[in-house]
Amino acid sequence: ASSDQTIRLRRADSGTVVRELRNLGGPIKALSFGFGDHVLAAFIEPRGLKAQLWRLPEASPFADFDVDNRRTQSFSPDGASYAVGHRGVVRLWDPRRSAYLWSTDLAVDNAEVGVIVFSPDGRTVLASLARKKAFLLSAADGKILRELDLPAASGLYTAAFSQDGRNVALGDFG
Repeated sequence: ASSDQTIRLRRADSGTVVRELRNLGGPIKALSFGFGDHVLAAFIEPRGLKAQLWRLPEASPFADFDVDNRRTQSFSPDGASYAVGHRGVVRLWDPRRSAYLWSTDLAVDNAEVGVIVFSPDGRTVLASLARKKAFLLSAADGKILRELDLPAASGLYTAAFSQDGRNVALGDFG
């Protein structure tokens, strides 16, 4: 990530820069690879809180998403789908077909989506609404599997599934 509005793709074995994506409109705050390293997601902050997907190796942008913050976008573990959250709505996107697979409205007064993470097997998505609740969603269809209440006046800042997917750790603002 970079504050000079540039993404540099480098060879991990040599450090050689193989491509630069320049003038992206703001500081790059988060990056992730998906779809077999053929797609790069970039969270670019001052662009109105946007996540942008780029096809690799040609480095061409092909999708923009409104997101609530950099923790509200995530690739599935196999990289085949991409979840984004904005104003209480979680959507699952298929980068191969450039199409939404599903959309689930969790909104309580357009509450900000705080965190999105996938379970290790990719079958469950955890999404939180800031200072409200966390939800476990089916990655297949977006149906709510379970609601998790958050402590009063708390806000979920980070979350992680255990490696076997049976437990989830939730970290709050306090």
